[in-house]
Amino acid sequence: MRLNFGTCLAVIATFASAQSRSDLDAPLETIVFTASDTLRGIVGEHLNDPDLWPYILEFNAISSPAVVVPGMELQMPVKQVRAS
Repeated sequence: MRLNFGTCLAVIATFASAQSRSDLDAPLETIVFTASDTLRGIVGEHLNDPDLWPYILEFNAISSPAVVVPGMELQMPVKQVRAS
């Protein structure tokens, strides 16, 4: 079953009391995009669902995947999504 990013955040909020507070309160992870990366690839690797890439762009206030270049840092809610 695949959950979209919004659903993941809703699950986190709804079940926060049942989850480990340390995971839910964890800081965002900074992922550095490299020349060999694809957006779908790194999102799939870190969030276990490559189809969440549009939400990561929105989360990072990036208007288009075309502006994601090597060396760019992307913030990802890795522990929060895994906790859901």
